[in-house]
Amino acid sequence: MLARWFELRFSEYMQVNVLLYDYSGYGLSTGSPSEENVYADAEAVYLYVTKTMGIDPKNLILFGRSLGTAATVHMAVTFRDDPIRGIVLQTPLLSIYRISFNFRFTLPGDMFASIDKARLIQAPTLVIHGSNDEVVPFWHGLRIITLIPNIVKPLLIEGAGHNNLETEYETLVLPRLKDFFWDHQEPDEVKIETAIDDTKSIVSESSYQSLHKASVDSRHI
Repeated sequence: MLARWFELRFSEYMQVNVLLYDYSGYGLSTGSPSEENVYADAEAVYLYVTKTMGIDPKNLILFGRSLGTAATVHMAVTFRDDPIRGIVLQTPLLSIYRISFNFRFTLPGDMFASIDKARLIQAPTLVIHGSNDEVVPFWHGLRIITLIPNIVKPLLIEGAGHNNLETEYETLVLPRLKDFFWDHQEPDEVKIETAIDDTKSIVSESSYQSLHKASVDSRHI
């Protein structure tokens, strides 16, 4: 269902071409699922698009959702010398272990530790996250916003969960994505935007920092 949304609704609204791929061991892909294979798959897709298809990185926006944000972060960092147009991280996770606990350091055995790579991202990056995400805690999105150097105004949606951003909150998500795709903001224009029902309010930077500190400190180990 989500793939169909990207193929039809998203692609038509944005007026862009979309390339979707399955990780090894998922969907129609053969092989075994693993962190290593997910990263290898992401690299293969990027090289296919830029080398085989000949698409200029300046015309690429990398889009990751949930676990896919780890693959997208890896792709963005691996090819950070390429002038990628932008990156979208929707419901981003910092690492697998941190879904349950906010460890100070990445522990042995932890996987998909985007928290250790985020500072290396160079392309403009949009973060989208819902405050009621029941899969990837909201504070993951708040934290990664503070790590990415070239972050643009994020879309933080109060009340939204993990799997209803494309359905119940489409009227907020699609316009923000279109604005990002076609009209990047400069870093000094960044403000923290929270969408409440059908209205939007801008939260001051100091209020955002207080929210972020409370959400992280309460989970710190």
